Amino acid sequence: MKISVKAKKAYDVYIEDEIFSLKDYLDLKKRYFVVVDSNLPKEKVELFKKELKNSSFYYLEAIEENKNLITVEVILEELLKQNFSKSDFLIGLGGGIIGDIAAFIASIYKRGMNYIYFPTSTTAMIDVAIGGKNGVNLLKSKNIIGTITPPCKVVIDLSFLNSLPEKHYNNGLVEAIKMAMLFDKDLFELFLKKDFKNIKEIVTRSLKIKKEVVEKDEEDLDYRNLLNFGHTLAHAIEASSDYAISHGEAVSRGILLDTLNQDLKDKLETIFKSLKIKYDYKLKIDKIKQYIYSDKKIKDEKIRISLLEDLEKYIVKYVTIDEYIELLKEGVSHGF
Repeated sequence: MKISVKAKKAYDVYIEDEIFSLKDYLDLKKRYFVVVDSNLPKEKVELFKKELKNSSFYYLEAIEENKNLITVEVILEELLKQNFSKSDFLIGLGGGIIGDIAAFIASIYKRGMNYIYFPTSTTAMIDVAIGGKNGVNLLKSKNIIGTITPPCKVVIDLSFLNSLPEKHYNNGLVEAIKMAMLFDKDLFELFLKKDFKNIKEIVTRSLKIKKEVVEKDEEDLDYRNLLNFGHTLAHAIEASSDYAISHGEAVSRGILLDTLNQDLKDKLETIFKSLKIKYDYKLKIDKIKQYIYSDKKIKDEKIRISLLEDLEKYIVKYVTIDEYIELLKEGVSHGF
């Protein structure tokens, strides 16, 4: 399965059940610097080590605490010490954290080097694979430093998900639920039917949605902002909890808050409970508030929020930060 993205630099996304050789996707004679999630199964990484002979591997623990400029500088120094050029390739092999770090480095090293992404988590396959966004954290503020730089290619090997813990697998599905609510009623029905293991269809449909949105607004100036549905609160929750609350748990709470239809809220809660996603934790508004003030989407002292009236029916509002905090307090007082 191949999805072609017509961005400022066109690229293809390949979706495969399992990959047994890289030769169909990579020129094995080229030189690669591979940033690898250190928790990936050794046998899966071994394929890359076996076939990419003229390459270097950098292992990194994929935690939010490592998604910072210190890590970026260390890897940049390795690239420079090993004399990697713009015409060489950087590969991100891992989930969203690895993807963010690797893509950001590729976008700034020598003003841009070739980048190829192999996403290995549900979140990364569904939400990171297309779009070119990358970023690292600063002072706990999420993805506050980054670029929008398309990759050369994305290759999805669904078999990586076989070793993913159930919690991580399910958390990643929240991004697909978000896109289904905005653009695909039929995909939302799939979640209502608890067909959570039909991952190829979930990933493919989610990526087709993301492709259409990105092709209309790659630079995230207007239309693409819709994909931030639920994420203003989510990023603040993650940061204020020192990332003890996962991205999926945070986004689930965010989209519940930004959904106006009570019947739809009830359906969402049913889905989240089926996925064992914790969303009903206590929110500490005073602690969350400081991170909302540093949200990267703020322009002219206002923040754009997407609110859902029903499936595929959304409205967009521009509110001040104080107004958003009041909306948040009101939502919490009503149990959301």
